Amino acid sequence: MTITGTGSYSGSNTISWEIDTVTQPTSVVATSSSGYATYVHLTWSASTSLDGGIYYKVYRDSTFIGTSPSPGYFDLSVPTGTAHNYYVVGYDSTGVSSTNSATVSATVTSGTSIGSLLGITTGSSDSITASPLNFQVLQPLQ
Repeated sequence: MTITGTGSYSGSNTISWEIDTVTQPTSVVATSSSGYATYVHLTWSASTSLDGGIYYKVYRDSTFIGTSPSPGYFDLSVPTGTAHNYYVVGYDSTGVSSTNSATVSATVTSGTSIGSLLGITTGSSDSITASPLNFQVLQPLQ
């Protein structure tokens, strides 16, 4: 855990200190979809921090797969046929991180990932690119 903060001295041996921590994301749930278009949808309870600006990094099988500005993420490139373990780490605007969330497991048994259907590829960066298709999500997947 990284601890940062600001302190002040207000005379006669009184020192106050504010410690900045990010709370652990909790209640992580993974929902998988198998069939024609496959994905894993992750949801969790939000982290908090004194500095605000919370965002999340999502990991599949201990490998970073993306970021989310809110407590939810769709893994559109999940490989099929095996169980995958996911966890989430919260970060605040200063880069202070939470501890890892609990690990949850999801299995997509068969089908083609939505990412493959749409030509989406993921890399080691925080971005997802779509090529050659242009598409618009008109209604969130549920």
